[in-house]
Amino acid sequence: MYEVLAGDPRIRELEDRTSSFSELDFSFTFHARAITLDVKEKRQRYSAGVARIWPELAENDLFVVDETVFRRVVWQGGGGFLAIRDVPGRRWCYFGPWELTLGNHERYGRWGQRYDRPFLKGKLLVDLKGAAAETAEFDVSELLRAVQNAERWRDRPEPYPINGARLHEVGDPPGGRPKP
Repeated sequence: MYEVLAGDPRIRELEDRTSSFSELDFSFTFHARAITLDVKEKRQRYSAGVARIWPELAENDLFVVDETVFRRVVWQGGGGFLAIRDVPGRRWCYFGPWELTLGNHERYGRWGQRYDRPFLKGKLLVDLKGAAAETAEFDVSELLRAVQNAERWRDRPEPYPINGARLHEVGDPPGGRPKP
């Protein structure tokens, strides 16, 4: 992944942080904006237990994100992004801060063991259909388009468009609703 990112002349000051357990995988500068990117992989289908958490969604559109990763992406102040390689689905999905925070997701906890003590690990089920973009192969241009789109929408008052995301409307537009 480092070589692919490093090979794009639009990406500057690329740092590989994949050996760190407390940072996102990569950081770089794009159009003078600091960007961080975490790369995740869905290697196999999820269990029936995980799929039951969000029965309205097909299992092939689910992706499990650790809450720690979610918090690290969001903590970046708008510069955090997530690229997901969905091996069973043969696709790459790109999420920016708006897709992750405003898109549909289900939160759950999974019990684990740490230092001989049980603990509850925070997880988020994310809808892969809500990605900013989807490609068959990793595509730096699509990732950078997602970055630019996130920046363009940062200060707009309209609701950010996310495929399949719930949006409730309150009230009527000035002048009333158009007639069908």
